[in-house]
Amino acid sequence: MLSNYLLDTTGQADRDELESVRSDIRMYENLAAFTKDLIKKLITRPERRLTAQEALQAGLVEKVVAPARLDGAVAAWTDAIGTAGPLAIRAQKALMRRWETQNVDQAIESGVTAFREAFGSDEPQRKLHEVLAISFGDIVADGQYN
Repeated sequence: MLSNYLLDTTGQADRDELESVRSDIRMYENLAAFTKDLIKKLITRPERRLTAQEALQAGLVEKVVAPARLDGAVAAWTDAIGTAGPLAIRAQKALMRRWETQNVDQAIESGVTAFREAFGSDEPQRKLHEVLAISFGDIVADGQYN
């Protein structure tokens, strides 16, 4: 891509990049308008509940399911979390608590530190080996991947 950009004498790459930035700006303007409208609704009409779709669109929830499927969705989510190692789960919970009181720069630094500290044990390597064993059983079992 860089070589295409360097060889572009027509200016098309610049126009494409500018259009990409304009598209991003429009997306954020739409998001800002939605957020402003949402806050206005919540402040001026506190008795009004958000619909599940509004909460999803606002990024307040990760997933919306029908009430009849809620137990199954919760079980699937907790099962997925349960496959992580206990050290990883504790570290993620601690990191999320720190993020609640940090600005963006501090949160990024905390994330990098947490990632580095995760390799203070053998848990990441063991969990990766488990995933690889499931995906590439014969290769891992034969010791071809280590």
